[in-house]
Amino acid sequence: MKNNEWLLVIFLLITGVLYSQSNVKTISITEYKMSKGRKYPLIDLRTAQEYEEGHLKRSNNIDFTYSGFALMFVDFKKTTPMYLYCRTGNKSAKAAAILDSLGFKKIINLDGGVERWKEAGLPLVRD
Repeated sequence: MKNNEWLLVIFLLITGVLYSQSNVKTISITEYKMSKGRKYPLIDLRTAQEYEEGHLKRSNNIDFTYSGFALMFVDFKKTTPMYLYCRTGNKSAKAAAILDSLGFKKIINLDGGVERWKEAGLPLVRD
């Protein structure tokens, strides 16, 4: 093999190892309700307006679309589990990948977000 081919093979192997070591886990709403995770940070990634319309109890709102999104996590301990959700689970999956790249070790994405929560007949709160 030529040097460039070897470099490509090494790059692909390293990328595969790093990808497989992701610190992101996706769980269902039911799993969350049954877990002890409710004592850890629960982050709602929707806009402030969406959050005010109804959110999960004990959640904090950090808007994923905010330009300084990553900076909002400076004071979070990187080894403490963190639960993320949004409306459907798409933004929370993207946010989880960002936090994983920043070195957070235990990121849990709530699959289906608020929509799945409501489908399960679970209550939302308004502050």
